[in-house]
Parts: sequence; structure tokens; C-alpha cells
Amino acid sequence: MFIKSVNWIDEESQEAEVVVSDNSFELLCFSHPFRNKLGEELIEPIYCFDVSNVVLAFEQIPYAKKNKNSYGYSIRGLFINKDDKIVLIGNIKLCLEDGKIPSDISEGEYIEFDVSRLDVY
Repeated sequence: MFIKSVNWIDEESQEAEVVVSDNSFELLCFSHPFRNKLGEELIEPIYCFDVSNVVLAFEQIPYAKKNKNSYGYSIRGLFINKDDKIVLIGNIKLCLEDGKIPSDISEGEYIEFDVSRLDVY
């Protein structure tokens, strides 16, 4: 996953809208402070802020549907790490740190959830 585009909200305070891509999926994220460069590969997962409605998915096809007029998304991805709450959408890693994952969901299963904002640190 890499930084595909940057739209500065306030460059002086290092606040930006950033599109993260893996060439299959693109996610609009908020970033503050933004210190990365265009085209730079991201190592750390994208942080999911205000996660809700986490459920087991019946379909095993990843998707990310952006909500209108916000940073929010409805997402389906592969749950790969229960301890760190990591989900994959294509090759994009997301961290659901503040989300409650139901105990009956196991690594290797697809989950769906809503998120208010995606953050790049």
C-alpha cells in the first residue's frame, strides 16, 4: 500500500487528506501530522476511527464503499490478526484498534464493519 495522492488541508500544520492505494483499492484517509511523501510505501496499518457494526460477512469479496460527504466507509475485508485487530482489503492493512470484534469471529474469516474515519499516522 502506498500514498497515491495528497490534498493539503493545512500544510503548515501538516494536516492532509491522503489517498492510500494498492492499485486495486483506494481509500481516502485523514492524516495529521502528515510527514510521508507521494508514492511512499506505508508499513503501518491504517487506523480505523470509530468502528461500529462489526459482523461476520457472508461474502468473501473485499470492498470499501465510501459514505457521501464524509471520511466514513462501509468495509468488508479478511480478518488476519485477532490480537492486533488487523483486516486486509486487497493489500491494504487496516487496524480496528477501537472496534469490538465479536468473539465468534476467527482469523481467516471475512468481516464487515462501518468506520467514521480512516487515519494515516
